Amino acid sequence: GRLRWPGLWAGLLLVSWAVQVAGLLWPMPRHWPAVGYNLSAAALLLAPMLVFHRPLRREFGFWGWLPGVPAALVCMLALLRCAEILANPVAALENGPPILHSQPLLMASLFAAGAVNVSFLSLVVGRLVRRLHGLLDMDALTQLTNRGGLERRLAEAWAGSVRHGSRLSLAFIDINDFKQVNDVGGHEAGDRVIQAVATALQLGARQTDQVGRWGGDEFLVVMPHTDAEAAQLALQRLRERVHEAAIA
Repeated sequence: GRLRWPGLWAGLLLVSWAVQVAGLLWPMPRHWPAVGYNLSAAALLLAPMLVFHRPLRREFGFWGWLPGVPAALVCMLALLRCAEILANPVAALENGPPILHSQPLLMASLFAAGAVNVSFLSLVVGRLVRRLHGLLDMDALTQLTNRGGLERRLAEAWAGSVRHGSRLSLAFIDINDFKQVNDVGGHEAGDRVIQAVATALQLGARQTDQVGRWGGDEFLVVMPHTDAEAAQLALQRLRERVHEAAIA
């Protein structure tokens, strides 16, 4: 991602650092370094919010705001602290931030921030694990389930069929005269044919069927709760769907 207002953010950070450095090198009122410190904290918290909020929203939708909540709260507290110091420097420096006077409030805020971060981390890890499983089971050319994924789906369907005593049908499908397609048009034409047939099979299959690429021009359809007669009807519909596919 990119910063939405890079000049504003960089300016805020540089000004805050300049104030802190000046407070170390030259005599100045005590509250200015404190203002610079709080501005630095606000700027550093603002940066990841601006950089990551759009990618996170695209990836997680509404929940993409979740990791920015603790940073936004602390950033707001830092800015309020700056305003408090500038409004009444002596009292603010002597009393400190109001939140530090309430131990239960401080602990509650820390626990809330930790819970938000842990929940978001779980969300990210869960999404990554699901994506990795999907990539491991996906055929790169057709975006169908690959052979390894089909073997796992078939094992699950077979176990369910044995456990419940239900019918299970399995269909192997290959493309007629596919060797001629490769010989005449080359492997690029063969890939286009495989992709078109895969799309037709995926669109024509029932919701309960699992369609995948077994290898080369061979496909496999796992049909749970389906006897031989119902399987033949389903496969005839698939054959008609492939026959109607327009393949250049």
